[in-house]
Amino acid sequence: MKVVHITPTYFDPTSIIGGGERYAMELAKAMSEIAETELISFSDRPRVEKAGSLIMRLLKPWFYIKGQKTTPFCPQFLSLIAGADIIHCYQYHTLTTSLSILFGKLLRKKVFVTDLGGGGWDILSYRVPMGNFIDGFIHISEYSKKIFSQYRTRHYVVYGGADTKKFFPLGLTREKKVLFVGRLLPHKGVNYLIDAIDNEIPLTIISTSFIPEYFEYLKKIAIGKKVEFITGCNNETLLREYNTASVLVLPSVYKTIYGKCTIAPELLGLVVLEAMACKTPVIVTDVDGLPEIVKDGETGFVVSPNNSSELRNKMYALINNPQEIHKMGEAAYNLFLEKFTWDKTVEKVLKAYQDAL
Repeated sequence: MKVVHITPTYFDPTSIIGGGERYAMELAKAMSEIAETELISFSDRPRVEKAGSLIMRLLKPWFYIKGQKTTPFCPQFLSLIAGADIIHCYQYHTLTTSLSILFGKLLRKKVFVTDLGGGGWDILSYRVPMGNFIDGFIHISEYSKKIFSQYRTRHYVVYGGADTKKFFPLGLTREKKVLFVGRLLPHKGVNYLIDAIDNEIPLTIISTSFIPEYFEYLKKIAIGKKVEFITGCNNETLLREYNTASVLVLPSVYKTIYGKCTIAPELLGLVVLEAMACKTPVIVTDVDGLPEIVKDGETGFVVSPNNSSELRNKMYALINNPQEIHKMGEAAYNLFLEKFTWDKTVEKVLKAYQDAL
C-alpha cells in the first residue's frame, strides 16, 4: 500500500498554520516507518527532501490564488498522486484538496481528508459537498468531527502525538515559572496569560512566528513583569524549557481582543502533547479540542477562555504546590503514553485506510 499525503503548506520557519502543518509532516514521517509514504507540498524553493524513510516533494506553484499561501495552484501534483493507493489531503477548503478528490475518484483511489483549521479560497468545496465524495474524514478531535458531521462518509477521530525522540522527561528540577509555546497570534490569547501573571513569577514565551502589531502589544503589557520572549529556539532549548517549567499554559480564545471570532482556534494543540510527553502539567482553555486531551484536575486544568482571573487562580494554586506539579505531571505523562504517541496515531489511521480498501 502506497500512501501520499498532500498539504498546501509545508512546515518550516515561515509556516502559516504552524502546528497543523507539523501534524501532517509528523504523521507522514511516522507512517513511513511501516508503509510506503510520500508527502507532497508546495514551496517557492522546489526540492526533494528525506526525513528518515519519508520522501517529501516540494513543488513550485505556478501562482497563489488571491495571493494566499494556503491556495497554491500547481496541477503538476496530480501526476505524483496517480501512483498512490491512498491519497490523504489536509485542509478541506482548498483547491488542492478538491482537485485531489476529483482526480482520486476518477482513478478509483481512496481519498481521506484531515482538516487542521484555517483554510483558503476554494470555489468547489464551498459550493459542492465535496466531503460526500471521499472515503473518510480523519478528524483530529471530536470538536472537528462535529464541524464536518453533515457529510455522508466515514468519520474517524484520531488525535495527534508528540515525537518521543524529541520530547521526553529529563528528570530536571521544576522551576517556579510558567511556559507558553506557540505562534503569537490574537486567537492564542497570550494577552490573558500576561494579565494573569504578577511581577514575581517568570513567564517564558517561545514563538517562531508572530503578528508584529500583536507582538508589540504583548511586549507593552509585559512591562514590569518577568516575561521573556524567545523568538528563536532550537530543539534542545525547547526540551529543557518543557522540563523545567512548572506548567505549560495554552490560553486560546474564540473571540480575540480585537473582536474577531473564529470557530476553530485550537482543534488539537500539539504543544500540549509535547508538554505531557515531558511530564509537565498543562492549563488550557475550554475551546475546541483542548478539553479532550486534558483531564481537568488530573493532568492539569481546563479554564474559561478570556478569563485572566480564573487562569491566575488555577495557575498559582499549581505553581505553589510542588507535590501537585509532580502528581499531575506523572498523570499527564501516563495519559500521553496511553493515547497520544505517533505510533498509536499511525495505527489508527492505517486502520481507517484498510476499512476503505
